[in-house]
Order: sequence, then C-alpha cells, then structure tokens
Amino acid sequence: MSLIKSIATGAIAHSKGLVVPSLRPPLLQNASSISRASYSAMSPMVETMVAPSQTQKVKLVIFDKDGTLISFDATWSKWADDLISRFVSKCGEQLRTPLADTLGYDMELRKVRGEKSLMAWAAQPLIRKAVEACLTEQGGMKEGDAREAVRECWAECEEGEVSPISRCTKTLFQTLHRMGIMTGVCTSDARRPTELNLRSLGISSMVHHSICGDDSFNVPKPAPDNAWNFCKKLGTAGVAGSIGVLSGVGTEEDLRGNADVIVESVDSVIELVR
Repeated sequence: MSLIKSIATGAIAHSKGLVVPSLRPPLLQNASSISRASYSAMSPMVETMVAPSQTQKVKLVIFDKDGTLISFDATWSKWADDLISRFVSKCGEQLRTPLADTLGYDMELRKVRGEKSLMAWAAQPLIRKAVEACLTEQGGMKEGDAREAVRECWAECEEGEVSPISRCTKTLFQTLHRMGIMTGVCTSDARRPTELNLRSLGISSMVHHSICGDDSFNVPKPAPDNAWNFCKKLGTAGVAGSIGVLSGVGTEEDLRGNADVIVESVDSVIELVR
C-alpha cells in the first residue's frame, strides 16, 4: 500500500522510517519530508524527489500486506467465491448478488471493486457484521438465525501459498535487515492467515512487529493510530511521510490525496531508503 517514513530516536537526531500501503495511507499531519509527486518505479528522478539530509537515516519500514506484498485478487477472490457459495447453499440463491455487493466483489471479473470495497479495507469482524446485516435486511432472516448462519459458513482466508507482488520480496527484507532498517507489517487481515502468509513469503523472521485486523488494539486505516503504535513499539519518534504503491486495488487518484510519493511496487523501496 504505502510507505511511512518515521522520525526515529537515538544518536541520529532525525532518523526516519517508512510505511507501505496500496490504499488508504494514514492521515498524518506531519508527513512532509518527501516531496509530493508520482513517478515510475524505474524512474531516475527518485534521487531528485527524495532528498533526506545527511543527518537523516531510515530506521523503519511498515508494509501493508494485501496489494503490497502479495496479490490482493489472487488471495481474496477464491475466498469471496467460496464464502458466497457456502451462504447460497445454506440460505438460498437470492442472496448471491446482495452478498457480493456487501463485500464489494465483482463475481464476473473475480475482482474487488476498488479501494472503497469493504473487502479492500475492513477487518474480518467488521465484514462478518456486514454480512449478518445483509442476511437480515436483504435475506429476511431473524438476527439469531443470521448470526448462526455466519458462524456456520464463515472461514478466514488462510491461503498458505501466496502470489507475491515482487519476485524479490525475501531479498528486499534481507537487504533492509542488512542495512539496519527494521520492518513491520500492518494489515486488516486476521493474525493467523497473516502469519501463514509471511511464512510462505519467507520473511516472518525478519518482521520486527505486526498489527492485524483482529488485534484488540487495531484501529483501521486511514487513522494514524497503528503507525504510532509501530513507532512506540520500535523506538521511533514519529512519521515523516507516506509512499503509495499501485500494485493493489487503489488507483493513483485514490492514493494522491495522502501519499507523498507514488510508485509501481515495493521494488522501489531500496531506492527510497538509501
């Protein structure tokens, strides 16, 4: 999703960190260290757009998961298809379209319908509540029956094997580790599938901290609370900027409002933190 540069404590007075989402960058009042602009991931203009002073050093990179590290549609389309099929089997064909609309899922294209789709940003507990409401309001079910149907039909998206956005994800994390830069993962997905995904990518041992959608202290994006949680946990003093990536469901227009720089994918991260 995007990168957030955070001001770190320590010997370097203004060391920074980065956060990487593909939609809904955190709303950060002091994120102004990176020039606001967009560019191709391979553009030679990177050096002119990102010019930290010699006293600044990136200390932390916080990544989103779906759409940033792994393909959103490859991961979630099958989950949505299977979930809808289970509800239709139990509750009736008439709920197929309302359920897809509730999720924000295009059944014909097998894709999420943009960054405002519930699937794109909401944590699993919120999606469950929305599905319950769909069953009662559009399926005519009693509240208790709707809750029971959700309990029976629900399943977390626990795809062990994932489709990485970059072929060099593990190398990226290894390089950041060698550079002395901490990494984190912040996602609306639940913790168990997130941990499975990180293991599949081969990077779980290199992630210093993570916040997932079912954590009790999670505050969904675009609230900045999770970013501040990372800063406090890992000893950085604040956040200096946000970098959006176009590999997820968010478009350049979606990202432009809050991202300081927009790139094609996480392949540009190393260029931005050197």
